[in-house]
Amino acid sequence: MKMENAVLDVAKKNNGIVTVKDIKALGYSESALRQFARRNDDIIGKQGGGVYMVYDADGVDPRDASYAAALAMTGDESYLSGSSVLDFYNLANANPRWTTVRTPHHISRKLPGWLRVIHDRRQSRNVDVIRGIRLQNLSDAFLEAKDTRLDYRLEAVDEAEQRNLLSPIQADMLRDVLKKGVIV
Repeated sequence: MKMENAVLDVAKKNNGIVTVKDIKALGYSESALRQFARRNDDIIGKQGGGVYMVYDADGVDPRDASYAAALAMTGDESYLSGSSVLDFYNLANANPRWTTVRTPHHISRKLPGWLRVIHDRRQSRNVDVIRGIRLQNLSDAFLEAKDTRLDYRLEAVDEAEQRNLLSPIQADMLRDVLKKGVIV
C-alpha cells in the first residue's frame, strides 16, 4: 500500500487523524510520515505529539477532527470537558478559546496553545463516546462550563431537552442547580 493511501485510509477511520503509532502499525516509519507531511502540506499537517490531521478527509467533520486531534495528543483515557462539550453539541453559544480535555495522566510534552489539559486522577465514570469522540456527560459539562455565561447555559439546557440530549428530569435538576449556583 502506498503511503498516501495508508494515510488517507487511517484518517478516514479516525476522524481525519493519523498518529505515528497508526503508521508504524502499517510498517512505515515515523520519518516517512514526517517527510510525507512535509511534501504534502496541502493535505496533511502536524498537530503535535506525533499527531497529524488530514484536511478534508472524506466524510469527516472538521470540528470532529480537531477534537480527535486533542484526544490523540492527550492519551487514550482523555475526554472533552466543560465548554468544549457544549461546543461539540453546538449548545450555549459556546465558542471556547481552547479545547479542554481531562486526563488521568501527566503530560510533559509541549502541546499547542489551543489545547487546555486538566490533570484529573479521578477518571470520570460519566464519559460518552459520540462519533468516536470521548466526552464528558452533558449534565456534568453544563456544571463545569463556568466560562460560559449562565443565561446561555440555561437556554442551552432548554435546547438540549428539546433535542432529547437531556431527559426532562435532568433538565429540571440542571436548571435548579445552575440558578442556585450550587454544584452537586
